[in-house]
Amino acid sequence: MEPALTATAVRFAVDKLVTLLEEQYKAVSGVQGKLKILESLHEQIDNVLEDAESRPLMDHAVKPLLLKLGDMACNIEDVLDLFDAEAKRRTSGARLCMTVRDFFSPDNQVRFRFKMSRSIEAVTTRLNSILVEKTLLLSLAQGTSKRQAGGEDRPVTRSQNAFRDVGRGRETEEIVNLLIDHESKETISVIAIVGMAGLGKTTLAQLVFNDDRVKFHFSLTMWKDVGHDFNPTKLMESILGLAAGNPINISETDLVQRELRRALAGKRFLLVLDNVWNDDQLKWEELRVLLQEYGAKGSKIVVTTRSLKVSSIMGSSTPHRLQPLSDDACWSLFRIFAFEDREERHSLVEIGKEIVKKCGGVPLAAITLGSLLRFKRDEDDWFSVLNTEIWQLEEDEDRIMAALRLSYDDLDRRSKQCFAFCSLFPKNSQMETENLVQLWVANGIIRPGRGSDVESIGNDVFRDLLLRSFFQEWKKDVDGHVTSCKMHDLMHDLARSVAGDECCNLGHDQVNHIQSRTRHLFMDQLASSSVSEALCKPESLRTLLSQKDHLTDADGLRCIFSKLKLLRVLDLAASDIKKVPESVGKLIHLRYLNLSKTSIAELPCSITLLQNLQYLILSRSKLRELPKNLSSMQSLRHLDISGCPFLTHMPRRFSRLTSLQRLSNYIVGKRDGCSIRELKDLDLHGDINIEFYVNVSNDSCAGQKILNNKQHLKSLRLHWDDASSDHNVENLLDDLCPHARLKRLSISKYGGVKLPTWLADSQIPNLVEVKLINCRNCERIPQFGNLKFLTELQVNGMESVSRIHADFYGHGEVQGFPSLKQFSLYNMPNLEEWSGTEGLELFPRLHTLTIGECPKLMAIPRLQRIERLEMQKCNGSLLSSLGALTSLSSLLVDRILGVTFPVGLFQNLASLRRLNITDCTELESLPVDEMQHLTALQHLTISGCKNLRSFPLNVERLRALQSLNLRYCINLGSLPEGLHSLTSLRSLRVVSCRSVTTQPEVIIRSLNSVRELFEAEICCSKVNLSGRLQDLGTLRMLRIFGGHSMRPVSATVLAATTLSICCCEELSSLMARTPSGVLEDVAIEDCSSLTALPDWLTELRSLRYLSIHNCPELESLPRVLLDLRPRQGLWIEGCPRLQI
Repeated sequence: MEPALTATAVRFAVDKLVTLLEEQYKAVSGVQGKLKILESLHEQIDNVLEDAESRPLMDHAVKPLLLKLGDMACNIEDVLDLFDAEAKRRTSGARLCMTVRDFFSPDNQVRFRFKMSRSIEAVTTRLNSILVEKTLLLSLAQGTSKRQAGGEDRPVTRSQNAFRDVGRGRETEEIVNLLIDHESKETISVIAIVGMAGLGKTTLAQLVFNDDRVKFHFSLTMWKDVGHDFNPTKLMESILGLAAGNPINISETDLVQRELRRALAGKRFLLVLDNVWNDDQLKWEELRVLLQEYGAKGSKIVVTTRSLKVSSIMGSSTPHRLQPLSDDACWSLFRIFAFEDREERHSLVEIGKEIVKKCGGVPLAAITLGSLLRFKRDEDDWFSVLNTEIWQLEEDEDRIMAALRLSYDDLDRRSKQCFAFCSLFPKNSQMETENLVQLWVANGIIRPGRGSDVESIGNDVFRDLLLRSFFQEWKKDVDGHVTSCKMHDLMHDLARSVAGDECCNLGHDQVNHIQSRTRHLFMDQLASSSVSEALCKPESLRTLLSQKDHLTDADGLRCIFSKLKLLRVLDLAASDIKKVPESVGKLIHLRYLNLSKTSIAELPCSITLLQNLQYLILSRSKLRELPKNLSSMQSLRHLDISGCPFLTHMPRRFSRLTSLQRLSNYIVGKRDGCSIRELKDLDLHGDINIEFYVNVSNDSCAGQKILNNKQHLKSLRLHWDDASSDHNVENLLDDLCPHARLKRLSISKYGGVKLPTWLADSQIPNLVEVKLINCRNCERIPQFGNLKFLTELQVNGMESVSRIHADFYGHGEVQGFPSLKQFSLYNMPNLEEWSGTEGLELFPRLHTLTIGECPKLMAIPRLQRIERLEMQKCNGSLLSSLGALTSLSSLLVDRILGVTFPVGLFQNLASLRRLNITDCTELESLPVDEMQHLTALQHLTISGCKNLRSFPLNVERLRALQSLNLRYCINLGSLPEGLHSLTSLRSLRVVSCRSVTTQPEVIIRSLNSVRELFEAEICCSKVNLSGRLQDLGTLRMLRIFGGHSMRPVSATVLAATTLSICCCEELSSLMARTPSGVLEDVAIEDCSSLTALPDWLTELRSLRYLSIHNCPELESLPRVLLDLRPRQGLWIEGCPRLQI
């Protein structure tokens, strides 16, 4: 294996290296002289390794020598780093506390020179061992030269996701048809997609999972990435979280099973188990039995796996064996990535078709090779890929790896190293872009270039790997930047292959896999007894990432720090560590330290000895104070202190951190020396949150434009702890004046009357997002209408604003908010008027408007293109403006005072698809004659309208209605008779509306007509259900209460069809005959006079679960019900007379 992580970029002659080794180094005496030679030697070694790595077919006898060279390069780098750290310390003039000075004795010149001499001596020993093999070293100058990359580096303009279904249309249709098969007689069946790595098993499963027919067929769809760890208990917890829609943290297995049963009860669900490796029959049976008991008939499980054995164990009778793509389909995929929208030259097409034949029908190989050749237009480059000897490998898996390896060989030095480093992370893990780049930089893989900072270079490398399909499943932020990604399993295998022993992940490797030359270690799920063993093996560990509480004891950390003195990266995030020992100062090579999400309250002053530290991440910790001498850390580039609520001030002389580029938060006030002026000369990038505490209004900037020189600052949040009015605070804000390239601005709790001139005069034309929050004294909203890029505007808590005038829309060439998509006006108690302007179309792209807590606002201007409107705690008169919003598709009316719907309102809302009316307590009726015009309405929710007494009788005209939710309308008297005629209705909920007196046959007919889910609560004193329940053929869960109160259904139950009945003491009359439906869950509560269970209950063949609570007179249970398993199928509580 080539030492991928020790190669570098420039190619030089090998004989120069030999000359340095034999002549110049030996001839020079003294520390200073040898250090100069070592610098040159380090560069020459890197050059030789770069050249050697470009020849994958090199004689294996040379590879051990290359490993020695790589190790020696690292040793030289350590020596140079040690000397450089001491030089930085002396330059910075760091003042250390006495205990640290005594412990490390950094000012002891004799001791330091002795240490340097010993380090150089160790390097000399390695040099002598390499000179013994000089003949092999000279042979490196022979052989084939590196293949030139060539090509034009242009960005890709398409997403590969758009082409994932090329050649898989037939397979998609076959599996979709299997999933939606209505004739399936099994409760749960398993469909396995089986194939070798890279064939697109997961992609095919995603296509099926996202198919609209599948979504419509199943009540619940869930996706779980499984991997090697097939733990039934953990899987049940994960599935429960997916069903409930939020993570579940339950440790008791019995409780997990119970809640999972409720979550899946009566639901026809689809569960995808992706990337399954488990071949233990017992583990699968433990999970399968539970799922089969819980799910509704027709539920399906889709499994993707490389193994037919796994497919057989999981009960897939006819596994779908994924075949390689045809040459034509493979060519279609290849050409998308190789040519994109550019001209397809005939000569390249012919060569490309031959290359495609070598792909063996593997989509990943076609994508990878297409990406490799995307920027190459020279026929020689294409022939080089076609004729390379690496294609001669026989095995299919090796052929795919060979295809991927070709792309790897074509990478430049930095990209190779960065890609190999990614093998450190577990398979299928989401890698954060920013963190990944920082780790590359900290390890010296990314180094400064001319005119570019290291993070920019790192981001370029990341994008290059992304474009070449080394990464996939990426996520983007609002600006379109990729924030995280994953690696395909096959790519991960390739990364591990080229990284060799240098990277070790103890999540999938054993401790004995760690070698003496292992430099990067990831510890996950490792027993504490193995930690010391793992950390004793590597002699030159540079990266230590700990994902669990492996390193929490202070004594243990001191031991680690004394052994691992060459660490560049230490990540202890989310660990239980509470104190960092002083000996952290020994880690003088450290460049990256992550202590986020810990309980650390303070850092030792010795941390300022870390003169090479570039990234210090302390976010979401309990930190109370930063080191007083932080300003001496001259290499610090990134300081993250976000989410540290106990941190109230910054250290003095902050402006001395001249290398700092990323600063999450800066706190002004509470202590002297924390002036805003400290930021003036710092070249800050990205986002910053500046917090102003009490007594800072006198912190004058003396007219200096503190932020005006920060052209790389993208987002600025200004927050005041005290919103009291002060003329000085206006001057302070005026003097901040960000650069014109700023994109996002938030100002909160500002106490001034006027907003700054740089904001009022639109001196920041590139703003895309503005938030003004709780600026209570400001009397006017600036003219934001001429900000042509503004997409989101939030105005909240500006209590002194009474009018929005025409100047709000701007003046000049650009006005009227040409790009605004989201606009929020909230908590504006004195806003009375919002006027428009003649002859100008306002908000042409506005999608969402939110108006909340504006009780005096009576009207809004005409907004022709708005699609979504949310009104909360406003005056009912505002509804009169809605008739002009003809493009509206979603409307929320929440807590409106004096609400009445104006005549003709709904006639103009023909495009409305979603209507929510909530907590409008004065609403008594809906406009019966007008609701019929909402022919596009799909979702209707009415909740908390306690005075609503009637519902439109012509609801059957709402042909498109898919869901109807009626909640907490306690005086609603009836339901419309036409509900059963709504053929599109998939969901019906009638909850806490127990005044409904609808005829029982209407209730039964309506519930039976619902296609998927209903949840209804009925009071027996209002609706007589005697002899009716057996006609509910789809009822899954029945809850019966003797009193008028009902316990709410648990959020994790999510039963597909549930009926709750209160005020029911006579259970035997509920069913006139034995039901033939699917009722399987019955709960009986608070029936004080119940002495015996009804006969129909014993005849329920589908009954699986029975719970009885607070029935004090119940004396016995039929024998047939005792067969239900305790704790899983039978629960009894509060029945003192019951004898079992």
